[in-house]
Amino acid sequence: GTYQLAIQDANGCEFKQSLQIPKAPDPAVDLIPEVSIDLGGSIELKAILPPGYPTALIDTVIWDPLEGLTFKSNSITDLLKPIASPTKLTEYTVTVISGDDCEATDRVLVRVDNEPKIYIPNVFTPSKEDGANDKVLIFAKSEQVKQINAFQIYDRWGARVYEAFNFQPNDPDYGWDGRLAGKLQNPAVFVYYAEIELIDGRVLLYKGDVTLAQ
Repeated sequence: GTYQLAIQDANGCEFKQSLQIPKAPDPAVDLIPEVSIDLGGSIELKAILPPGYPTALIDTVIWDPLEGLTFKSNSITDLLKPIASPTKLTEYTVTVISGDDCEATDRVLVRVDNEPKIYIPNVFTPSKEDGANDKVLIFAKSEQVKQINAFQIYDRWGARVYEAFNFQPNDPDYGWDGRLAGKLQNPAVFVYYAEIELIDGRVLLYKGDVTLAQ
């Protein structure tokens, strides 16, 4: 609006002038329309203000939903760039509100590739004892897996030779070394079953065979 400026010196002389103070610019915000991550992955969402627009004019930043978002701090700068780690397809909306209650909104769609990266070898060589491929165990991206609920291995006659429950992937302490009651088994094909619980709540059953080789 319009303001009157008056300056008076020590002798009582005055200078007066009208000043027109422009309204603060309206806020605007921009997000990339769409991004993709792997299950268990994360990405920084950057809510971008117009070039030269001061963050000091922003009073509030609102994200919806908040599920899957983390913030480094409550500062306006950090609220504008959260880390997103959703476990399913999610559309996030950001709203910025200036000190004079003007708003701007934008959206970003985060796609999630929910195909887990899990690998169970189909051959191992425990007799070599060379530290490589001595055990059969479950490999996976640990950030995708909540836990291995069960891992069981059977011989060709259906006798169970190994089992483990409630453990994390990639752990050699939860792998079969080809021995039963301390005795190394003869080369053969064995059948395994694995029940794997993912971070998004799904429980997957993996089954296949593994060869104990010389």
